[in-house]
Amino acid sequence: MQFPATGIAQTAYHTPGQEILGDEIAHAERVIHIDDLLTSSAFISNWEEAMNHYDVRSTYSNEIGFQLAKVMDENIAKVGVLAAREAATITGQAGGTTLTNASYGTDSAVLASGLFDAAQTLDEKNVPDNDRHAFFLPAQYYLLAQNTTVINQWYDGKGSISEGTILKIAGIPIDKTNSIPQTNVTTGPADYQGDFTNTVGLV
Repeated sequence: MQFPATGIAQTAYHTPGQEILGDEIAHAERVIHIDDLLTSSAFISNWEEAMNHYDVRSTYSNEIGFQLAKVMDENIAKVGVLAAREAATITGQAGGTTLTNASYGTDSAVLASGLFDAAQTLDEKNVPDNDRHAFFLPAQYYLLAQNTTVINQWYDGKGSISEGTILKIAGIPIDKTNSIPQTNVTTGPADYQGDFTNTVGLV
């Protein structure tokens, strides 16, 4: 699938009598490769099914559906992280950004500060506020949920230690997921490969 990308228009003050020739707007495209069909299957012997005193078909169907959804979520997260490392589609326009701090995974104050850095970066790239989300593994999510400064209502914090929740930081909703990649992926479709060893989260 090919998706067009266009640059931004230019402006100039007009002098009466001067011909307006029209400026160029840069064009490029992103090509998204369609995956092969992802499958998950299980063999159920008629003899074994007859011997069982319980139904396994519905259980197997649920497990297959869960696994297919899990792989899809993981692939989407990998694409998101890889996109954050990409250069601009159009030269001179905004590309991805990677924020690095060795304490992001273990220090809730540093991680919260990193979310403000992420929000500033998105602001500078004109990303609308309502299009933002942050995704973290449970370890980092609960690390933030225990940060009393972040959830302090005196600071208009949102969340609860008793509920183990954290809603927003820097205007960015926080989501908990097990799909953030954490290893060096060298197998499978090339579009999902990359070294994700030091990845803590995705904004």
